[in-house]
Amino acid sequence: MKNNITLIGMMGVGKTTIGKEVAKLLNYSFLDTDSLIEEKTTLTIQEIFLKYGEKYFRKIEQEIVDELCYVNKCVLATGGGIILSAINRSKLTNIGFTIYLNGTSSWLIKNLEFTKEDRPLLNNVDIREKIDKLITERKSLYEIAHYEIIVDNKSVLEISKSIVEIYSKSKKYGKM
Repeated sequence: MKNNITLIGMMGVGKTTIGKEVAKLLNYSFLDTDSLIEEKTTLTIQEIFLKYGEKYFRKIEQEIVDELCYVNKCVLATGGGIILSAINRSKLTNIGFTIYLNGTSSWLIKNLEFTKEDRPLLNNVDIREKIDKLITERKSLYEIAHYEIIVDNKSVLEISKSIVEIYSKSKKYGKM
């Protein structure tokens, strides 16, 4: 396993914001799979879903994961559904130390309040019902993580420092 940290978890849990802070603390580079998909396709995630659908999006997402197998000293924030693919789950755990950022549906909904229009899976649905359904469907898939952090009511800096500490200990004791 390389010297990378991979953040997985539901949309709205803070993977991108926390990932940037962790990268800064470790002096690592930072990559976000959704941003890489947008760069590759020159479309927003919303546009990809509208024009080509979720299946196409997941195909591009898997191509991005394949490309990330070569990064080193990087913090990677992933899309919430990246773990739906068994291939992605396998590769993500080999790319780096994988941390599941876990938040309650109430916490996620609060965080998604101002960006829900940008989230294709939240268009024209009851947000609480959809988030609860996604949590139920994906919970067991997030178990690929080497470590889990509950994020509710914690600051970005507090979570980021915890990640750096956990990651450093895992390297020290050869748990990576």
